Amino acid sequence: MPGPHTAFADATLHAADLQRFTAHLLLRIQKQIAGLENDLRFAARGFDLGSIDNGRVRNVQAARFARRAREMTDLRMARISEILHTELHALAEYEITYSSGLIKRTLEGLEKVPAVKVPPGIRKAIVKQSTSQISLGNAGIANLDSWVKQTTGSLKTKMARQIAASTRLREPGSLLAQRLTGTGNIRGISLTTRNELRALTRTAVTSASSITRSAVMRRNRRAVMGVQQVSILDGRTSNICLAYSGKKWRRTPKGFMRAVGHRLPYLSGTPRHYGCRSYEIPWFRSAHGMRAGKKGDAGAFTGEPPPPPSLSQLLRDRGPAYQNDLLGPGRGALYRAGRIDVDHLIDFSGQPRNLTTIRRLARRRELARIKRGG
Repeated sequence: MPGPHTAFADATLHAADLQRFTAHLLLRIQKQIAGLENDLRFAARGFDLGSIDNGRVRNVQAARFARRAREMTDLRMARISEILHTELHALAEYEITYSSGLIKRTLEGLEKVPAVKVPPGIRKAIVKQSTSQISLGNAGIANLDSWVKQTTGSLKTKMARQIAASTRLREPGSLLAQRLTGTGNIRGISLTTRNELRALTRTAVTSASSITRSAVMRRNRRAVMGVQQVSILDGRTSNICLAYSGKKWRRTPKGFMRAVGHRLPYLSGTPRHYGCRSYEIPWFRSAHGMRAGKKGDAGAFTGEPPPPPSLSQLLRDRGPAYQNDLLGPGRGALYRAGRIDVDHLIDFSGQPRNLTTIRRLARRRELARIKRGG
């Protein structure tokens, strides 16, 4: 019979599926941005403002080109919004099926604890919420359409400013195209939009996945007692996700998430921040606890793979080079000296601490230790 740590084994494979899905979605969005860049290059060459001597005529032509650029941008960004909604809707439907299947597999053999199915009406509400909202963790919740609209408005404003500047300088159309789209050594305006949409897409995928799975888990409270965060640990991992890596929370009867073995707040779960890659796995009750309808002990099943290693264990096993790469040289030195723990990377509100604050905290802990020893 599958046990609770099957959730980690399944979640590892599921995380790889999510990465492939994100890569596929990013490819579709990048194609739209590439299409916008090609449209802008073609249009800019047709409006060679540098060859027009009459200032009034040049300004009229510049206004026509700016209007044309706005129309092309609106068209492409509307298509990107449509792609996001379509793909996130499919992802939410898949996540409901995946989460329900994971719980069902875990509960096989426990006759008195059937998996709770998600009714069509609840399923529709879950999908709608996960495809219209983006959870930004500690920063709250954002509306997907508003976020895309904000990105569109920012891009159009930057393009208008660049067109006005190029008109004053009487730059040729080819140079204006390079400034808008980026070529060679010129960093184009659209490059910033590419990066913004990449982060937006990753956050939207993580958010839709997390919102959907959490909703299914809440409907199976008799089997799922809480969650555990799994952070992707590499050189791009944020201090927030470093501190939250491997942490567990138990769901109370009133629906609150209570920290287990630490004091970090759950807040809204993953994603913890914009561009977050972390995810959560369900924390199941013991077989006896599920039959009895009590809390029970999580992880009481046998014959299963071990749970994911903690960040502290990874840092001890990998050595100084890995610690410096993950934490940074200053934090790594404090960690090796035993002056800070991983939990000290963020405060109790879930916000990251800078190195100066961490050093001040380490000094206070050292003085408190000396005082206790004295």
